Amino acid sequence: LCLRDKDFWQTRQIYIIFFFFQAEDGIRDAQESRGLGDVYKRQVHGEIDLKNIWLEFLFNKGWAYREDQLSTTHPIAGKVANTEQAEMIFDGITYTKGASTIKQLMSLIGEENFSKAVGYYFNKYAWKNATFEEFIDAMSKFSDEQLKKYDLNLDQWKDMWISTAGLNEFSIEWNPKNSTKLTIIQSHALEQHQTLRFHKTKLAFFGAEGNLIKTQDVLIPNKERFEVNIEGVQNAEAVLLNYGDEAYMKLILDKQSSDFFLKNLYKIDDNLSKGLIWRALWDTVRDGKESSLKFLEGVTNLLPQEQNDQIISIALNYVSGVLRNFIPKKIAEEHRLYDKYFQVTLNMLNQSLEAKNVNRSNLLRDKLIEFARDKQNVEFLIQWLDGQQLKGIELGANSRWACIVKIFQNKEIEQSTKDNYLQKEAERDRSDFGLRAKYRCETIVVSKDQRKTLWSSFLKSDGKESVKNVEARMSGFNDENHVDELQELSLIHI
Repeated sequence: LCLRDKDFWQTRQIYIIFFFFQAEDGIRDAQESRGLGDVYKRQVHGEIDLKNIWLEFLFNKGWAYREDQLSTTHPIAGKVANTEQAEMIFDGITYTKGASTIKQLMSLIGEENFSKAVGYYFNKYAWKNATFEEFIDAMSKFSDEQLKKYDLNLDQWKDMWISTAGLNEFSIEWNPKNSTKLTIIQSHALEQHQTLRFHKTKLAFFGAEGNLIKTQDVLIPNKERFEVNIEGVQNAEAVLLNYGDEAYMKLILDKQSSDFFLKNLYKIDDNLSKGLIWRALWDTVRDGKESSLKFLEGVTNLLPQEQNDQIISIALNYVSGVLRNFIPKKIAEEHRLYDKYFQVTLNMLNQSLEAKNVNRSNLLRDKLIEFARDKQNVEFLIQWLDGQQLKGIELGANSRWACIVKIFQNKEIEQSTKDNYLQKEAERDRSDFGLRAKYRCETIVVSKDQRKTLWSSFLKSDGKESVKNVEARMSGFNDENHVDELQELSLIHI
């Protein structure tokens, strides 16, 4: 079970414990519940990448950060009247924000106290149902003395973190040339949820070569501004709040640090810090506080020098998000951005194939297909399908269908070519997945009149076709190449 690995055990504890909170307040009665022990065994089973476990944890937090900035956000815990309501709240707030708050609690009371409290909790309620209040009671037996040092108690923590909705944003004001003090500014992501919270976290200062100069523990009170005395950081070029990812917070980098990281991020040794910085850079673009093109330029310079596969994957996912959501189509075409990232990814893929790095090659394979939009790059995919390109990496069924979708999306490829590759792949893959991929391709290229007919069938379904098949047709129907037609149809429906 790999439970001897401390980082693995702590991470699984966090997810396991939070899973239990959801079973109270009438979702399941005592007879229907599997019980603590059964859930425990189910949660720890499976293969996990232990080396980068906290980086994976950070990546999963993106689900919570995204949903916590929507008007539909909600507290982690609440009364649930029935199973139908329960299905509605099992989301990023419940799971990843919930797990993150438990990690924050572990930081607040200390790992030793946390481990003792968890052991007590598991032993006391083994093979039983347990409520959230019983969890708090177990934690308080081993944490009250530590929390008194901060003038806090678990009831305050529960009210701020578990019972109240919202995400806090943080920024830093500092002058590297006069680095004896800095100010941490706390605000709220949404106007309707203005709660400010206590946060136990760390500051980290980085030098010109990406070297870690110093880390400093800090307990941020529930105030808008908090001044911190700092020493020994005269040569710092950048500062990072939430070093070690102990807290659940949205970080807005100061300009000095942002500019430094966009040029030097690959020099930093700690992968978790790099993940936190990529997240903060992404949020800055998402909020319109940094140019999308500047962000992409930074990625272009940093990616070829990055050695960690998960960091490469995270950065490329953010590139996809920027291209898809924040760059107007006209600007993307003028700057040939998709072609640019196709070439960057292709170069990295060739290098990884030469180095026989299978994991990196697989993630780059998928991104290469995603960035193929220009005709010459789609033609590269056609050659790849024919075995004439990238012979060192296999195209599985999913990847082959992804290539064919790209062929159908490109308006410059002849329809006869599209039909030929669709027919060959449909004969090759007769699975349900293959059938749905075929449906998607076919609906990408339907005529305007056929699109109207499809629209009517979606609105007045007879229920005879499976949801998955309808979903596949809708995916092709909603292709971005037909935005004008889709707008017309939506106006007709209104």
